[in-house]
Amino acid sequence: MRGFFRHLVDNLGSMILALLLAFAVWIAATLQSDPFVGEVFANIPVALLNQPEGTVLFEPISEQVNVEVRAPDSVLRDLTPADFETTLDLGGVESGTPIAVTVQVTCTNEAVRIQAVVPSQQTIHLEPVDTITLSVALDVEGEVAIGHLATQPRITPAEVTIHGAVPYLNEVVSVTGSLSIQGAKEDITEQVVVTPRDAEGRL
Repeated sequence: MRGFFRHLVDNLGSMILALLLAFAVWIAATLQSDPFVGEVFANIPVALLNQPEGTVLFEPISEQVNVEVRAPDSVLRDLTPADFETTLDLGGVESGTPIAVTVQVTCTNEAVRIQAVVPSQQTIHLEPVDTITLSVALDVEGEVAIGHLATQPRITPAEVTIHGAVPYLNEVVSVTGSLSIQGAKEDITEQVVVTPRDAEGRL
């Protein structure tokens, strides 16, 4: 028995080498029959996670990304965009300061290797949202028909509520609409589109 163990120890290196060679041959055979190949999956939708309550994206971002992967050919043939989860974690983003956030991509199949994501980062700019209430101003255009009199218009509702990003709300000083009474011979009741405007009258 002692001689057997001595023989085993003496040949342990050779046995390990043989096992490694056998494993290498098996790997080579597997790769030959089912090689690793690459592919790009385009337009994978990006989900936003942990966006702070009461904030809004102040600048647009890319809502989709392209994902480059490598996987065995047999796996890649059955892979679809639905197998990827692409997210942007906004949990650490503070309002008012643009910051680059890395796009995170995972795949439901562990045999898939993510090679690249384009774009790999997104610049996130969050701003707080708020609500303001302003009176509606109406610009009356034109003249009524001869022999008729234009009275002060009644506006219903007299006020409107505006909800949006605080930097935009801070610029709004008026809400206006326009109504044409040109040639009118009777009362006019009309729905008027109103728009928020800044101090210089810009939309």
